[in-house]
Amino acid sequence: MSYTKRPIVYLGFNDPRLHARGTENVIRAQAVATEGRHYYVFRSSKFKVFRWEGIVAIGCPVNLLLAGLFLRRLVSRIRRRKAVTPLLHGHSFLLSAVASGAPQVFTVHDGLTYLKRHNGAKHLWLYALVERFVYWRAVKIHAISRYAWSEACGSSASTEKLTIISNSISTAVAKNSAVDISSIPRGSPEYLIVRSIEERANLNLVLELAKHCLKHEPDALILVAGKGPLLSHYREAVIAQGLTNLRFLGYVSDAVLDALYRRASCVIMTAIYGEGFGLPLIEAYARGIPAVGSDVCAVPEVIAAPSLLFSNDLPALIAAIKVASRMPRESFIDHFHRNFNRDSTIGEYRDFYRSVPCTPV
Repeated sequence: MSYTKRPIVYLGFNDPRLHARGTENVIRAQAVATEGRHYYVFRSSKFKVFRWEGIVAIGCPVNLLLAGLFLRRLVSRIRRRKAVTPLLHGHSFLLSAVASGAPQVFTVHDGLTYLKRHNGAKHLWLYALVERFVYWRAVKIHAISRYAWSEACGSSASTEKLTIISNSISTAVAKNSAVDISSIPRGSPEYLIVRSIEERANLNLVLELAKHCLKHEPDALILVAGKGPLLSHYREAVIAQGLTNLRFLGYVSDAVLDALYRRASCVIMTAIYGEGFGLPLIEAYARGIPAVGSDVCAVPEVIAAPSLLFSNDLPALIAAIKVASRMPRESFIDHFHRNFNRDSTIGEYRDFYRSVPCTPV
């Protein structure tokens, strides 16, 4: 029996009711590609079970030893109830490292050692050991971009197992929304940044853009949607520097985010490291909204045209925005459908699962 019909247990990071962006978006598409029962396991301080878009979501222990035992019992229970061995599909290096009892495949969003090195972590050899162990044990590996795999700690043997499948977005996200966002001020032009508020997002460049707009585009407004460890820092910087044209909104719902995308003049994706794909770009392009991005990481693989890339300085960013504003919006929609079509992505995932060698039932 192909794994397109068997149960699949996804190993992720977050409670999807509280956070459902990059990883969770990929899992949605992977689940749609197969017909069996789907489970999504994430680490949680409290045990919880609930339905998430047809997937059985389960909060497992935070302690990795206990999490490993929990996953072993879950696999055994599925095998007894369904009379078939499930497939473990890892997105979390740590959960994948401690999981056992069934064959594994793994999706690479960013290399573990690569991220830890940029975050200044010590004992990088330990993270490299975990990362290589996960790749070694996986029977198949999926990466969301060529860049994501280029920064992974994989061997040539691991590369032979590799399939690259780009992200797409849910058709539900791309539908028009009637949500009221009149409480959020408007600008002309209006720039939107959708990022996790952390160092790798290079939001200092957004502060520079806000200063520039105060002098040269007094009616412009810059909105930043997203949460993260530096949210308070940047909100304080906005007040201290008198940047009345810049708002850090924090977390916003999918419906509010959709409405913000649709009224944006341009979406800006700043980054300096740790960007394995570039989801905000395709979210903008699917709606026909111009979007520009830093010329680093996987952004050049996703961008609609090379002229929309900018080096991480203000003059280059302004130049890219000007180019984007002159391009027909239909060109962005065409780029999305040619390269990131949801149906094509799901078909590629289906082929990926079919390629996984089946174990005896």
